[in-house]
Amino acid sequence: MTYAAAEALLLALPRFAVQGVDAFQPGLDRMRRMLAAVGDPHRAVPCLHVAGTNGKGSTASFAAALLTRLGYRTGLHTSPHLWYVGERFRLDGVPAPEAWMADAVGRCTALFDSERPSYFEATTLLAFLYFAEAGATASVIEVGLGGRWDATNVVTPRAALVATVGLDHTDLLGDTLDAIAREKAGIFKPGVPAFALDQTDEALAALRETAEAVGAPFAVVAPALASGHGLTVQTANARYSDLALGLSGAHQRGNAALALAGVEAFVGNAVDEEAVRDAFLNVARLSGLRARLETVSESPHIVLDVAHNPDGLAAALAATPPPPGGRRTVLFGTMADKDVDGLIDLLAGSGSDVWPVDLDDTPRALPSSELIARLRAAGFDPPEAMRVPDGIARFQATAHPDDLLLVVGSFLVAAQISVSNAGLSLASEASAS
Repeated sequence: MTYAAAEALLLALPRFAVQGVDAFQPGLDRMRRMLAAVGDPHRAVPCLHVAGTNGKGSTASFAAALLTRLGYRTGLHTSPHLWYVGERFRLDGVPAPEAWMADAVGRCTALFDSERPSYFEATTLLAFLYFAEAGATASVIEVGLGGRWDATNVVTPRAALVATVGLDHTDLLGDTLDAIAREKAGIFKPGVPAFALDQTDEALAALRETAEAVGAPFAVVAPALASGHGLTVQTANARYSDLALGLSGAHQRGNAALALAGVEAFVGNAVDEEAVRDAFLNVARLSGLRARLETVSESPHIVLDVAHNPDGLAAALAATPPPPGGRRTVLFGTMADKDVDGLIDLLAGSGSDVWPVDLDDTPRALPSSELIARLRAAGFDPPEAMRVPDGIARFQATAHPDDLLLVVGSFLVAAQISVSNAGLSLASEASAS
């Protein structure tokens, strides 16, 4: 089987990015049957399991970077991908090769035909298979959606981590923080240490109660403290000082602290401080993480972020304030099933110009005509919707040297940037191959 054929086969499966709720297939029986059919690879590599509404991808990346720096051959499962499906399962920051993908999908074709998994279930199976076959000695598994019924919830990890809980996917997970937190806490297992980032009382109470009900030791991780020369993180085992983070935004302090607590639980003790310092500074390179407040151009200043709900957008806006003497422009698109009013309210209060992104080729997207109408109702005078490369070219041609462009709203917005965009080195090595 060629890689193109493998990709086509996967894309023919039900995808949340396209069908939305209709592609969500709760229940773990199908995953367990498929995994058993290929030798239960999810049991071969010890793991950390990471859930949360916002910050879980960054938390998972900090943890994976640190495990790699500690000498583990580390698999990292995240979703969705930006440019190449192999980004969903990376080994020490490098996506799975196309040749392996083609061979593995070929071997699993009959299984996929008989079980009819969703796209996410199939790619999760491939992640476990890749880590086992590539000789990973540690892995970090990011939950796709929720936790309790997520396809990744077949693992028994060394620790379970929950980042910030917020209101997202309310049609599937519930419309209160309590309900959503209980879904996230569905990854907790008897006797397995559970860590949650310090957050709202409502979410923490639900997480703590669920942990107690299943017999999981539970601890709350406070965000890292700022010190004179960097960040200081106090864990149950040690104090780590003067840490610089390679990801922008004050919210990343908590994600880093949560990851550090998880890695300590994974190894069973405190870890080398110099390894922590190097891993956290070089998290993007060591984990392969992209598009988290990533500066993709210095002049003019262009920042890319995948924030797609109000909490995430608020953090992105806080980290990219309008520059002194310049303007902030937000190149923005979103999915129709998101809190569109909440997102636009944040933009309206941000002091930014907003340019709508054309995502009309994506069935789940908010149509550009409706996005423009809602922006106008909020007081904006937006231009016609544009593709991200066109918006970047327009900004580069018209921007004052002190202006800033924030590209944000969805993974699918970020994915419109490719290696072909002049002046931007955004595509991964795998996507450029």
